[in-house]
Amino acid sequence: FKELDPYILYIGRIDKNKGCDHMFRMFKRYCEEKDVDLTLALIGKTVIPIPEHSSIDHLGFLSEAEKNAALQHCRLLVMPSQYESLSMVLLEAWMQSRPAIVNAKCEVLKGQCLRSNGGLPYANYDEFAEALSFLINHRELAEKIGESGHKYYDENYRWSVIETKYDQLIKLVVTEHAERNRS
Repeated sequence: FKELDPYILYIGRIDKNKGCDHMFRMFKRYCEEKDVDLTLALIGKTVIPIPEHSSIDHLGFLSEAEKNAALQHCRLLVMPSQYESLSMVLLEAWMQSRPAIVNAKCEVLKGQCLRSNGGLPYANYDEFAEALSFLINHRELAEKIGESGHKYYDENYRWSVIETKYDQLIKLVVTEHAERNRS
């Protein structure tokens, strides 16, 4: 993936419902206005056409190891969807300490970014361009944002944390059930 560097990454179904049409328009405009050497790398199945652009590279489907390597080497993850309940890809990016920019119209993603300090939400092109420029041009701060996302992932979504939460929930249900039966 070093041949793509610097690159930002989108992982998922390449679909209008995932906000990819807006992402393509904003990224192409950003490249034209900023005259930057930056690639938007895409991983996933295409549902809508990918625009012909020298800075957009569709990698297709990748193995889990290849996807993780792509995340590890990207500058940031882009999540343009406004219809997410929980983004596994965002959690995977934070697991790799990668910062993200997310569609602020998605309250769930926006909330996770604000709680974690692991990403920047954008509501329009100007905010997209600012967030992208900030993370690309301030590598040290981008790394700190990625580390904040990693900490949030560790504290809330690491498997051992999830197991503990389920154990506590099951014990609570069993205790409440036993108390009801005694009454």
